[in-house]
Amino acid sequence: MVRRFSYLSHKVSVIILNWNGCEDTIECLTSLQKCDLRNIQVILIDNGSEDSSVEKVLAWANKSHVSTLDIDHKYAVNQETDFRCFHNSKLIIIKSKKNLGFAEGNNVGIRFALKVSKPDYLLLLNNDTVVDANFLKRLINAFTVFPNAGFAGPKVYYYDYFGQKNVIDSAGGKIDFWTGRAFNLMSRTIDQRDDEQYKIVDFIQGSCILLQVKVIQEIGLLDQQYFAYWEECDWCIRAKRKGYISVYVPTSMIWHKIAASNKGSKNIYWLIRNRFIFMKKNANTFQLVTFYIFFWLVHFWIQALGFLVKKETDKLSSYFKGLIEGQKIFFFRL
Repeated sequence: MVRRFSYLSHKVSVIILNWNGCEDTIECLTSLQKCDLRNIQVILIDNGSEDSSVEKVLAWANKSHVSTLDIDHKYAVNQETDFRCFHNSKLIIIKSKKNLGFAEGNNVGIRFALKVSKPDYLLLLNNDTVVDANFLKRLINAFTVFPNAGFAGPKVYYYDYFGQKNVIDSAGGKIDFWTGRAFNLMSRTIDQRDDEQYKIVDFIQGSCILLQVKVIQEIGLLDQQYFAYWEECDWCIRAKRKGYISVYVPTSMIWHKIAASNKGSKNIYWLIRNRFIFMKKNANTFQLVTFYIFFWLVHFWIQALGFLVKKETDKLSSYFKGLIEGQKIFFFRL
């Protein structure tokens, strides 16, 4: 986007979603300026924001001397649009009139990148992250070390964990198909920097995930039926079936603003619903049986009683709505 360095020759398209979060987005873009961005293009998808996000980001780009173009979603997907004018823009803003969700919002950016930018790598990056200057170079290096790598992800710190900046949120992820649980490794631990080796993991957290374009060509885009949550797990498992691995890169670092809103009632709906979608798509018969038994004997009671005790009726209602929809999909659809 701005500064010139020689060592990053690979072409990278960075896809960032924004929904009423222009301040976070601008901080994220500002941190990206410190990286080697000689051959990179940022594609910002505005998911129907109502806080003048696009205007504020355009003002920031103008002040920061970042070449920028903005386009409505309908033109971005139109095959007759002349895209030649976008090739030299370092920041492209695609404006959607509605919230497309994490999966389809990123898919819009991926399709546009493949059609216009033709990158070697795609980076999905949350707008509420701040990146280290060397994070991208070190992620790309992982693909040299592991030729069969499909995805690579950084060490993700909490942006602010009770005043601390060295508390880990994710060091890659693990999936337990027998219980239907997916969890971040080393979550809420203080980084001791005592193990800086690459690790092969089950999935890379969706806040920052780098992938080779050829992986998309083999496994397809994010599954839009998820809308939000579990889609990156599904992506990594689909790639694994094709022989690709997911690599955690501890020397690549970002900081993620883990918002309290992540545990809001709407998100609880998607989390429980999508768990059933993921398991139905990816688990074998024996794993599905043990998952279902575990869910009703353990998980359901812990979660539901927890909401009851705390008198969180909105969350309990969303939990049951997600559970009902998940059951319908689990038994009758997909």
